[in-house]
Amino acid sequence: MRPADAAERWARKRRQAAGAEGVAVVKIVQACVVEVALTRTEGVRGAFTTDQTERYDGVLEVAIEASSRATGRRAMVSSRAQRSRTVPENITLNDREKVWFEMTEALMNDLNASLERQIYDNFGTFVAQPDASLSRKEAGSAASRCPLRADFGVS
Repeated sequence: MRPADAAERWARKRRQAAGAEGVAVVKIVQACVVEVALTRTEGVRGAFTTDQTERYDGVLEVAIEASSRATGRRAMVSSRAQRSRTVPENITLNDREKVWFEMTEALMNDLNASLERQIYDNFGTFVAQPDASLSRKEAGSAASRCPLRADFGVS
């Protein structure tokens, strides 16, 4: 999964209808993984060396802004996650795809931890309270930990 797709999925899982009127905008500022070629060992030594030949640099940055037309209140949070990983010259296609998946997962975990903390600290009434009918375990699940109130339609 591409980092942009993962970030969009993250935002969609957190919207929840509640409240009066307002808007919440989730903006994917940057979401990319770039392959950078690394230098290889040359000559006889290079024939017997397995080099790290590519480095993947991943960046995922998301900003969320919520505002209420009724109260005029506004709040904004943003976070940027970065990861890098090198791969050997003899990596298989399956292993390369696994590296990309793991990198996207790590970027999302970093981003999620930062944004969840900021949302709870800064969004106050923009955050929906967990459904009282849910068990404590269900209310604390990853998908329900930090839902944005969708009277603020996430766009």
